[in-house]
Amino acid sequence: MKWELEQPKDEYYVPVITIKWLLILHGILIAVLALMTYGAWYL
Repeated sequence: MKWELEQPKDEYYVPVITIKWLLILHGILIAVLALMTYGAWYL
């Protein structure tokens, strides 16, 4: 019974971690693009 109760938790936590990583990578990409555009305007 314990194993059956723990399985849904693992299936639930994995998507949350992937969503967090996608948001972090998305934020990094936006920051890089912002720095590139700022550098282009500065030059």
